[in-house]
Amino acid sequence: MKIPSNKLWTQDNSGDVLGVLGDSTNMAFDTVGKAMTARKAVSVAGSRNDSDFGYPLAINYFDGKYVALTSDEIYTFSAPSYNITQLSWTPAVSLSSDAVIFNGFYVISTNNALYTWNGDDFSSDWVDEGGSLTTGVPHPMAVRQSLLHVGNGNQVKTFTAGYVAGTTLTLPSQFQVTSIRVVGTFIYVAVKNLNGGNARIFVWDGDGTDANYECEVGASWVFSMTEYKSTVAAITSEGQLGVVSGTTFVELAALPVYHNPHAKWQGSGGLLLNGKVFNRGMCTIGDTIYLNIDGEIDTGFIPEMKSGLWVFDPDVGLYHRSSNSTDRVISDNGLTRSGDILTTSNPHQLKQGDAVVFDSVSGITGLTDETSYYVSIQSPTEIKLATSRKGLQAGRFIKLGGTPVSGDELKYAQNSDKGTLESTSGAIIPTVYQETPHPNFESEVLWGSRIDDVDGTGIYCLYSFADSYNIGSFTTQRTTSDNIDQSWKELYAFVDGLNVKNEQVVMKVQTEYEEPTRSLTGVWLDTSTVNSIDDFTLWQDIEDGDEIAFIDGYGRGRTAHVIEKTVSGATVSIKLDESIGTINESCELYRTTFRKVGAYNLDNKVKEKIKAGIDSLSAPWIAIKVELRGFTPAVNYLELSNAVHSKGN
Repeated sequence: MKIPSNKLWTQDNSGDVLGVLGDSTNMAFDTVGKAMTARKAVSVAGSRNDSDFGYPLAINYFDGKYVALTSDEIYTFSAPSYNITQLSWTPAVSLSSDAVIFNGFYVISTNNALYTWNGDDFSSDWVDEGGSLTTGVPHPMAVRQSLLHVGNGNQVKTFTAGYVAGTTLTLPSQFQVTSIRVVGTFIYVAVKNLNGGNARIFVWDGDGTDANYECEVGASWVFSMTEYKSTVAAITSEGQLGVVSGTTFVELAALPVYHNPHAKWQGSGGLLLNGKVFNRGMCTIGDTIYLNIDGEIDTGFIPEMKSGLWVFDPDVGLYHRSSNSTDRVISDNGLTRSGDILTTSNPHQLKQGDAVVFDSVSGITGLTDETSYYVSIQSPTEIKLATSRKGLQAGRFIKLGGTPVSGDELKYAQNSDKGTLESTSGAIIPTVYQETPHPNFESEVLWGSRIDDVDGTGIYCLYSFADSYNIGSFTTQRTTSDNIDQSWKELYAFVDGLNVKNEQVVMKVQTEYEEPTRSLTGVWLDTSTVNSIDDFTLWQDIEDGDEIAFIDGYGRGRTAHVIEKTVSGATVSIKLDESIGTINESCELYRTTFRKVGAYNLDNKVKEKIKAGIDSLSAPWIAIKVELRGFTPAVNYLELSNAVHSKGN
């Protein structure tokens, strides 16, 4: 049998029974019929460039540049450099702030007022426009024709271009405005119910002090909205994504948390004003919705709830596109050369096949600026270059000459961190056509968040995508036998990609279900052995062959399988089949019952097909997990044969 039967990959997050896919991580389904590893997220700017950079609350395009409003300061930047410049003499902003472009000015809301800026980088002339805003509540804004609408507790205030107060929408006192969007002549006002009851999206035409009508959403908090077709789409604190259709909230899709009645997904970590998706944490491109999500639930543990970038595609469903990462863009103009080998001024942390670009070339010969090259790793500081990944694999390296000088500037994305389960939300914006993208960091969106590094230090970042080695995976729903039991014989994957030897497709199957363990804390004894450091009894259910998924600390973003478990006193040690850890460093993990049935690369694939023998497993159902490691590996479809149906032999 073929999976998917019609070659269309879909995901609905309702569990492990319905649909084609039950889970995805770092995947792209942009090409119909292909499940492909997505590009890797990389930080193009943030608090490591300027320590005053805080939570990204809004990203706008104004006066020929991007403007990023953070919870601490305001910055401008442009592509392709993404060099951030902090604006001077700005008003005090906070997590309640928002930013829009109105009447030719950049407008921000603070805790108690509205301020405008004319775009002059050398001007300190921020104008206090008043507004009499209430402190301690969100102040989202939206522009409708020549009017500005501002959330203010249970009100929406209206201002003219001269900041004269107009009609105010007043809602019942239990509601707090969290997000405002304008579609046509209507203002959509999303709220949080402070009493914990049902929230609403109110629809108002701007006339009178009452809304025209209201739409209940089945949750206590509407986190964020985005314009979608002729209405708005919204994400709620229940994890439901829907659109307003008259007075009805119509579901488009839902996150995994929506289907877990015991989970709570609200606000945490001091972000009670912003929630799990910030006011500006959604955007729309065509029929596709991008959501910048804090996936950590407040109670319990749901492995499928991942932080980062999620995408709703009407033809696919709602799936996870990108984990956020602490890896950042590096510009190195301190290179040296020996033959065809370039030595970087610091350890590069690149992977074999990663793309790099010279922003400028001066002393080195054999290279062209603004052209992607692909690296062969010679040492932690040494690389060779090829013009393609196929050429890299064949050993066709570029012949270099000359002497590097400061005008030879190499730009690349570090590649040491595969992401983490936990990061906050933040603003997101479609990239604008006026900005020329960097050849190695082309992206349809820019987004931001706070993320902890492997040692727990918080970093605030703006992200784009990089042409870098990444790890993606997807898990199918259960395929159920037509009989009471079934002998599952062989599993085929029809793949594209695998152009470089370190790219892999790892095949896993599950025929017995057990709840994933809650997250466990361990310490690396060596690069492939983890010792328990929390309650060791929670580790005793782990068995040989089990999958171990690392969700934080050292090794996060990776999976491996147990080849040996030992118990000594109150310590459980698990030996893994891959070396991914760092000795004496901590990690957070959980265990599943997926078993590896094969790992495939250039050496053991047959044309564009790989075959995983599953030893005639006898079970009433089977679920398949495919892990794609590399640059562009993709699965077109899977084929599962059994004792009755042996097609493909």
